[in-house]
Amino acid sequence: MKKEVETKTKTTLDDLAGMMSKGFSGVNKKFGEVNKKFDEVNKKIDEAREETNELARMVAKGFSAVDNRFEQVDKRFDNIENKIFMNHENRFDRLEDKIRVLETSRAR
Repeated sequence: MKKEVETKTKTTLDDLAGMMSKGFSGVNKKFGEVNKKFDEVNKKIDEAREETNELARMVAKGFSAVDNRFEQVDKRFDNIENKIFMNHENRFDRLEDKIRVLETSRAR
């Protein structure tokens, strides 16, 4: 049987400090990458928010235009309604006048 040779190395505080430093350096690098990705995501969210706001402004403008058109149509219907009503009212007044004349002439 072979004897295993044990080699013991002493780890000094400086060695441990170096290992810790390398470990933290790797973590810092990873956090830097994560922060960069978050910055990219935040930028995309801001862009999407601006696009959404622009779409909202466009929709509001479109609804405003439609409202104006409906107001114009409503005014035109009112105008037509008034003309028809006034025309009928005038015709009724004339018919009533003619009936009165006929009744008066019969009563004599």
